[in-house]
Amino acid sequence: MTKIVQISDVHLGFAYAGLAYPRRQKQRQQDLWQTFLDALHYCQKIDAKLLLIPGDLFDTPNPDAALVQDVQDAFREIAPIKVMIATGNHDFAYAGSCWDDSQKWPDNVFIFKSAWTQLDLPELQLTVWGAGFTAPYAKTSLLQPVPSQPNHWQIGVLHGDAFTPDHSPYNPLTTAQIAASGLNWLALGHIHKRIQAQAGATAYAYAGTPEGHGFDEQGAKGILVLDFKPGQTQPTVTFQPLAQRQYLELKIDLSGLDSNRAAAARIKTTLAANDGPDYLRNLYKIHLTGALPPNALITENGLAAQLPVFDLRLHNETHLAIDYQQLAQLDTLTGNFTKKILGKIEHATDETERQHWQLALDLGLRAFQEDLTDAH
Repeated sequence: MTKIVQISDVHLGFAYAGLAYPRRQKQRQQDLWQTFLDALHYCQKIDAKLLLIPGDLFDTPNPDAALVQDVQDAFREIAPIKVMIATGNHDFAYAGSCWDDSQKWPDNVFIFKSAWTQLDLPELQLTVWGAGFTAPYAKTSLLQPVPSQPNHWQIGVLHGDAFTPDHSPYNPLTTAQIAASGLNWLALGHIHKRIQAQAGATAYAYAGTPEGHGFDEQGAKGILVLDFKPGQTQPTVTFQPLAQRQYLELKIDLSGLDSNRAAAARIKTTLAANDGPDYLRNLYKIHLTGALPPNALITENGLAAQLPVFDLRLHNETHLAIDYQQLAQLDTLTGNFTKKILGKIEHATDETERQHWQLALDLGLRAFQEDLTDAH
């Protein structure tokens, strides 16, 4: 059995500038580095023979020199495991780039940094093929067909777009091209979501990013472990979670609650039930929903103070438990205000505008009750 690990789109050097709590930025960068190291250590733990990195190991084409040195040292420490890197659209190769031979990459690292080429590994009964980005875009496919060899695995490493190839400037890869490649396995990078598929006799997969970078990369993240067994043309694939933290988004109904303490208790109970006792490590986007009593004093700032998760974004989509239609029938200042705003809600052109006017209605009614707070 030959074990191979696939990791991609690490984006070392990513700034994590979009956090709700900016003071956490450095910690997230440390998390990313730790996940990268954990992947290397996992390779050693399972006695992997190869580590495939199909692009965007770095977040930029000119990463900090000290970071490059740290990565080189880390790869050197896992020798004799061979590291196969294909440059991506974020960390493309160019004259004088960090991928140059002069940069002293360890002997166990092979870099695909231009046209389609190969590295034969007869001791493992396989050949690794690959190509790399030399600019931010690669508008024509870098994938080329390979010759068939009996009892010999053909593995490809590429950064590219296999899901929107018609108009993609990022090495477009059609299903027909992949099926005609002659590869047993194609390790792909570029899409940050874990996806596995089949085209003809070729199996291919995106490992997804090993550590999320934002709320567009939610859930468990990690690496793929490929088990190539004698007599089998394709590997058995296992996902290994490695991320230090997860980005998660959910809705929580606060109906009937009237205080920050009660709301925080419900939220904590929900998060613990969904994500286990370590939920405080995660980053959450929480949509607060439900009907609140007219006298409710639930504030976003007050809630955040009682929810010590790593990073938190609250979206208040609650509304007051009031019969607005009945209130609008009253010939009073409150009734006339309600009637006017209900008309705005009815004629809203989209959900964002509707929510805007609903918020205005709830705040206005609170003001009339002299209970105006920062609840929304």
